[in-house]
Amino acid sequence: MKFMLQTVAAKIETTYGTDSVPTPAANLVAVENVDLNPLEMNTDDYTPVSNNFNKGAKIIGSRYATVSFDVLLVGGGTPLGTRPNHGVLNRMCAMSEVVVASTSVTYAPISDDEESGTLYFWWHKVRQRLVGARGNRVLKAGAGRGIRLGYNFTGLQLPMTDETPSGLVLPNPPRPLAMSQANTTLILDGYAVRVSDLSIDLGNDVKFRDHTNRRTVEVMDRTPTGKITLELPTVAEKDFLGASGFITQGTVASATLTHGSTPGNICTINLGAVQCVKPKPRNQDGLIVLECDLHLSGNPFTEAYT
Repeated sequence: MKFMLQTVAAKIETTYGTDSVPTPAANLVAVENVDLNPLEMNTDDYTPVSNNFNKGAKIIGSRYATVSFDVLLVGGGTPLGTRPNHGVLNRMCAMSEVVVASTSVTYAPISDDEESGTLYFWWHKVRQRLVGARGNRVLKAGAGRGIRLGYNFTGLQLPMTDETPSGLVLPNPPRPLAMSQANTTLILDGYAVRVSDLSIDLGNDVKFRDHTNRRTVEVMDRTPTGKITLELPTVAEKDFLGASGFITQGTVASATLTHGSTPGNICTINLGAVQCVKPKPRNQDGLIVLECDLHLSGNPFTEAYT
């Protein structure tokens, strides 16, 4: 079979762990860089005492599956209020979805009543299913490149079967945009920072649990973090490292990332409470830049598509 022939579909489940049957016609997601582990195993050793060095066969315990991939950050297109193609994946990462017709679609992390989903992965002529899937997401942005959302899901594993996807309707999202002066702005503590690299990790702690009367994937905690590389301005322009500096004082402030300018393809991420910590100066193309860790407190962000 051919490695490059890959198709992914996802659909929210009505009942946890019950296959929601995503179809190639209605539920395809436009993904890149798929890494599938179709059968993860928890095992135990069987080592009875013996008069030789041989070992017993492994005891096979829990079986589950994982998959990771990237999605380019784009809007849902028009009319406004159309869900982005990756919206279903956000919901599977413990995020709420609020749709306002003709206006916007907004996502935000939640801590209870998280949704789960079914993922189908077709690999040429076989199909792998993950049910009860939940996961984590990392935003990855670099100057001159498209902004990507990296997803990592864990799900209850079902046996692989022979099946070639048919009736494919490929997603047709708006054209992705590179992070650039023309397409992207980041306002941090009221200052338009010049950023070359940015990452925001939702930080979901995803656990697979297989106990008596329980076989689930749960989001048990969240520790949102990030990293940023920004040009160092003068103290007069923006005080980062001076006596009253934003970084020096560990000031908690808001930040807003806006990507895109055409209605239907604008994403605005509002970080309500962020700190820059552990600054490290370095040379980047002859400029002084600071590499900093980001600490996101409270409910880490809202993400609106307009």
